[in-house]
Formats: sequence, structure tokens, C-alpha cells
Amino acid sequence: MEDWKAQYRNFALQEKLLRQLFVDRFPGDESRLVAALELAKKAHKGQKRDEGDPYVIHPIRAARYLAEHLKERDHEVIMAMILHDVVEDTTVTLEQIRQRFGDRVAQLVDSVTRPRANDETEEEKLTSKPRNYQKVLSSGNETIRIKAADILDNMRSWENTKEQTRKSPKISRWLDEAHRYYFEIGCRAGGTVEQEMRQIAAMFN
Repeated sequence: MEDWKAQYRNFALQEKLLRQLFVDRFPGDESRLVAALELAKKAHKGQKRDEGDPYVIHPIRAARYLAEHLKERDHEVIMAMILHDVVEDTTVTLEQIRQRFGDRVAQLVDSVTRPRANDETEEEKLTSKPRNYQKVLSSGNETIRIKAADILDNMRSWENTKEQTRKSPKISRWLDEAHRYYFEIGCRAGGTVEQEMRQIAAMFN
């Protein structure tokens, strides 16, 4: 378990594995995937996750999960996964994504992007996040799978930082969202996503 945790939070290893995945599974589209990865790294530079890891490790891990476990073979869906937080959390705009990577990638990124203020409070999230989850649930399968991989990677971070997560003021909202939205999204994504989500949530109930 400790080895798994160390690998999960090892940025250099996770990036190396994703780049190898590009070579092995998307040889004809490798250059576009690398361009998306480089943009995500540049856009998220300096940002940290709650557990202290470089933020961009999250979309990297989620992209690997989408390709390896949910068997996604469409390279543009993987690109959108890599870029899924760029518009929401950085200064990169949706139009810049569209100009560089095309309408479809931009549309997929937009489908999981939640408009919000930089200083959004926990109370405001209680209103805005449900609207976003409803938008996801009314979208197509590609959006569902991107969001499922996003949520599951975030939940795996809870598991990797149990004591820190238990003390977080966000945990009650996260668990409420899990029961109201995450499990349904996981179920619709297929595979073992919902099962793993429920197992992780049970650790904190």
C-alpha cells in the first residue's frame, strides 16, 4: 500500500507513465497529446493540491485512468481530460483552447468547467456545484467519463491523506456530493468506478 501511495504522488513517475501511454496507445496523435500536456503544465505551474502535490499531477493521473481503466481510445477525450481544469482554475480561456486544439476539445473542456469567482466561498459552492453536476449528468457519455475520472482521482487523494481529509472543513460537502452526484456519475461511467468511490466514501462516513 505504501508503495502504491508513493507512486500515486510521484509527479515525475506519473508524467513518465502518461507520456509512455501516448506512445503506446496513440502513436498517430502523440504530438497533440503532448501539446495538451505541456499547456496544462504551464497553466497550472505553481498551483498546489490540498495535499501539497503539484496540481497538474491530478489531470495526469486522471488521464491515465481514463485510458487504462475506462479504455478510452479517442485521443481528443484524453486531451480534454488533461485540460479539464485549465479554464476553471487558470488564466487560459476556452477560446484559446478552441484556437489551439479545435472545437471538439474545447466543447469537452467546457462541458466539465464550472464558472466561479476566484474568491468563491464554501457557501457559494453549495449552490454552484450542484448546478454543474446536473449539467454533467445531462451531457453525453464522454463528459460523464471525464468527470468520473476527475472525481475518482480526487477521492483517491482523500484516501492518501486520510488524517488531513478528516480534518478538512470540506469533507462534509464532499460526502454529500458523493451521495447525491458522484456515485451516479461513477455508475454511468462504467467499470469499477462507482464501487471504488463507495469504498473510499465509506472510510469517512
